[in-house]
Order: sequence, then C-alpha cells, then structure tokens
Amino acid sequence: SFLTEEMLEYIDGFLLGDGYAGMDKLLKMNVKHKEFADYCMAFFKCYRGKSVQYASQVGGFCGKKPYAMWTGLTARHHDLAMQRERWYVKNNTPGSRYKYIKRVPEDVRITPKSAMLWYLGDGSLRWSKKRIAIQLSTDGFIRDDVAKLRDMLSKTLLVECTHTKNNRLFLGTQASINFFNFIGWESPISC
Repeated sequence: SFLTEEMLEYIDGFLLGDGYAGMDKLLKMNVKHKEFADYCMAFFKCYRGKSVQYASQVGGFCGKKPYAMWTGLTARHHDLAMQRERWYVKNNTPGSRYKYIKRVPEDVRITPKSAMLWYLGDGSLRWSKKRIAIQLSTDGFIRDDVAKLRDMLSKTLLVECTHTKNNRLFLGTQASINFFNFIGWESPISC
C-alpha cells in the first residue's frame, strides 16, 4: 500500500476537485491543459500516473471551438479501490441515471495541499479593484456534504464561507485572503 497521510491529502484534494475514482480501481480526470494533468498525476507516480491526449472536444472552455482534452489516469490498484469505496455510495434515488454518487467522507482532509488541488481542479477567482472572491464548484455533491465542507473551511480559515443557492461555496474577500494564505499565493502551474 502507498496510502500514507500525505497520499490521502493528495487523493482528497484530487477528488474534491474534478478527479474521479473509478470502479475499475483507478483515479482519472479530464482537463483542458496538459500541464494541469501532468501536475496532478505527478502526485500519483507510485500508481503509475500519466497524462494522455484524449479526443478533441467542442464547446466548454473555448466557446464552441475544438480543443484537445487531456486525461490524467493511474494504473489500477487496491489502494484506489479503497478510495472508491470511501468516496462513492450506491445511489438509491429512483430514476437517476447514476448508479453511484460521490460523497464527501467524514475523514476528508482539508490541508494546504488538498485545498490547492481542490481549488485548481474546481475553483475560480473573481477580482476587481476593491475585492476578490473565490468560488468552489461543489454542485456535484449533495447539499449536506457542501454544508459540511463549508463548516470545515470556515473553521480552517477562521472566516465564514457561504453555501450558495446553486450548491457552491463562495469565499468573500477576507475568506479568500485567508484561503490564499493557507494554500499559498503562487500557483504551481502557469495554465
């Protein structure tokens, strides 16, 4: 097993963001920038993490222009099957097209590294001359899980974070400053 406390931080940040733990015992992500896929997969070298170019996608980030999609993925491993069980539960919602839903585990790690991966994977920054704000796209989680993440972030940052109507987390100016003080002000990637 490669499941150290540090590895669990990386996995939690990866899965809080756009990462996915598959039933096929691997971690996976699809992103626009190769640099970001490479950055994330570097944490999973012990699981043979790699980035490969996927097919061209239309729409999304580039306003209907095709762009190359990059897939970061690991090899299959028992450790990652355990993370799948930790993060996903059977979906008992009648008529849902998804057999499983992603749930935030009780022991999720909110650390500088996991928060950095989460922000890079599913965060956005808004700024003007008078204020900055961060939005974390948590709309894929159930409302109770987002409320739990809000409370954890508020406790970690010592400033109130907001759970929005569209099920996302919003960090106002002071919370954003505290968030960047927590994860660091310099991005580890240029994209």
